[in-house]
Amino acid sequence: MRHRNPYSSSNNGQQSQSSHADRLAPFCANPLSGAAAAAAVSESKQEQQQLHGKDVVMQFYDAYNRRDLATIESLLADEVSYHDLVYEEPHEGKKGVLGWLKKVRKYAPDDLKFVIEDITDGDPLKVGVKWHVQCGHGIDFPFSRGCSFITLNEQGKMLTVRDVVEPAFKPGDQTLMLLGGLTPLIRKLGPKANPAYLKQLPIASAAVWALYIGKER
Repeated sequence: MRHRNPYSSSNNGQQSQSSHADRLAPFCANPLSGAAAAAAVSESKQEQQQLHGKDVVMQFYDAYNRRDLATIESLLADEVSYHDLVYEEPHEGKKGVLGWLKKVRKYAPDDLKFVIEDITDGDPLKVGVKWHVQCGHGIDFPFSRGCSFITLNEQGKMLTVRDVVEPAFKPGDQTLMLLGGLTPLIRKLGPKANPAYLKQLPIASAAVWALYIGKER
C-alpha cells in the first residue's frame, strides 16, 4: 500500500504559485517604475534635442553650399521668416524663402561657400553662428564676415533667421558722431522714426534729417 506524502500537495501548490508569480512578475512592477520609465524617455528626448538645433543649422549650411534646395526645404518651418539685413524686409514663409534662395543660386557662383567659424550648442532651439564666405580654393571673399541667429520650433524646423553681414563701407568714429546727432531727432519723431514709416517719404525724411544735423552743428 502506497503512503501519500502529506507535504507533496502543499509543495506542488507552492511551486505552482511560485511559477505563476514568476510569469506575472514583469507585469506587476513597482508603480513607480512607470513614472521612472517616462522620465527616462523624456530625458532621452531632451538629450537628443540638445544637439538638434546645432545639427539642423549645420545641415542647412551644408545644403546651402551644395545648392541642395530639397534638403533646405525639409529643414524650414512653413511659417519661417528669414531676414538678411541687406534687405529691408524679411522673406516670409517657406515658399518665399525658397524663391529667394533660388534667385541666390541663379546669380551666386557655385564655388561661393559659407565657412562656419563657430556655432553655439547650449540651447536646442536657439543657435548662433559666426561665419565667412570663401570662393575658389579657400580664398576669403572680401567683406564677407557675418553672423546669424536662428530659432527653431518644437519640431526642430527653422522658424526665424537673421543674417548680419559685414558692411563694405566702414565709417568708424563717424558713426558715433552720427549717433549723437540723430538720437535727439529720433526722440522727437517717436514712432514715426520707424523705417517702415520713413520709407514712405524717403526724400522728405532725408531732408529733415540733414536739416536737423546742420542745425545741431
